[in-house]
Amino acid sequence: MKSDLRKNQKIIVAAFFVAGIVFLLISFGREKIRAEYYSLAIEAVKAQSEALCYLDSLFAGAVHNSTHYKIPGKSLIGEDFSEITTTVGYLDSKISSLNPSFAALIVKYISDLKIRNKEKIGIIASGSFPALTIAALAACEKLGHNVIMVSSIGASSFGANNPLLTWADMEYSLYSAGRIHSRSRLITPGGDDDLKAGLFENSLSLAELAVERTNSKMLIPKDFEDAKRIRREIFDEEKIALLINIGGNETALGKCAHSSQIPNGIIDEVICRHHDRGLIAEYSGRIHVINLLNIKQLAQSNGINESGLFSPSDLESVVYTNKYNKFLAVTGLLATMFLLIKFR
Repeated sequence: MKSDLRKNQKIIVAAFFVAGIVFLLISFGREKIRAEYYSLAIEAVKAQSEALCYLDSLFAGAVHNSTHYKIPGKSLIGEDFSEITTTVGYLDSKISSLNPSFAALIVKYISDLKIRNKEKIGIIASGSFPALTIAALAACEKLGHNVIMVSSIGASSFGANNPLLTWADMEYSLYSAGRIHSRSRLITPGGDDDLKAGLFENSLSLAELAVERTNSKMLIPKDFEDAKRIRREIFDEEKIALLINIGGNETALGKCAHSSQIPNGIIDEVICRHHDRGLIAEYSGRIHVINLLNIKQLAQSNGINESGLFSPSDLESVVYTNKYNKFLAVTGLLATMFLLIKFR
C-alpha cells in the first residue's frame, strides 16, 4: 500500500516537473508581435506628449501646484477647490491621466472595435480629465475618424477647474496652434444637471466668460433631460458609430442607481430602463461605447505607469501581443498525460 502511494507521489512529482520545464520553455520562447495599429498608437502618444508640453509652455504662469513641476502636463492639474469645482476628485487619478500611453490605449480600444475609417465618433467630456480628452482626440484623429464632441466647463478637484484655465481654454489654445484638429461642437456648464458649472453662485458667470474668450458656443440646458436631449440630437444627426465618455458628466452616466456600476473601458451593454439613466445606457447595445472614468483601474489593468510619466514599457500590454509556441505546449501536455496514464 505504502509502495503504491510512493509510486503515485513520484509520478505526480515527475509530471509536475515535466510541466514546469515545458512552461519555462514556452515562456522564454514566446514572441512579441506588434499590433496592426502599432504605428498609429505611437503617433497618438507623440501627439499627446507634444500637446501637453505645449500647454505647459503656454500656461506656465497659471500653474500654482508646484509639487508637480517635473510632470509633463502639469498645467492640466488644477486646484483642489475653485468656483467651478463640481465635486471631489482625486489628485493621484488626475496625475495618472497625464501618461500619454492612454492615447495608445484608446487607439487599441477603437481598433479592437473595428470602427471603420472616417466613421464618426461622439465624445462626451467633462472638464475633469482634460489630458484624457486630448488623448482621445489624438487617437481619433490618427485613426482618421471625425470627432463630434460635446464638452463641459465644470470639473472635479484637480481637473481643469482653474477659472482662467478651463477645458475651453485648453481646447482653444491647442486648436489654434494646430495641435488638435477638432473642437467641441457645443459646450455646456457641467455640474449638477449640467447647468450649474460649479458649487458657487458665480460659477455659471465664470463659465460664460471662458466660453466668450475662447469664441466657443455654450448652451445652458433647462434640466437633466434637456441636457441629454441636446447631446442625443447632435449624435443622432451625425450617426456616430462610437460614443466615448470621459469623466463623470451626469448626462453620460445618469442619475439612477446603476450609474455607479457602469464598467470601465469597452462596454458591451448596460441594462437600465430607469428614467434617469444616462446616454451610455441609452446607446449601449445600439452602438459601441467606451467609458473612461476609473483611471487608476484603467492604468493597472493595462500595465500603464500610474505616476503620469511615460515609459516605453507602458506600451507592452497595449501595442504588443504574445505569440506562444504551440508545438511546445502540445508536447508538454502530451508528455504530462503520458506520465500520469503510463505509470498510474
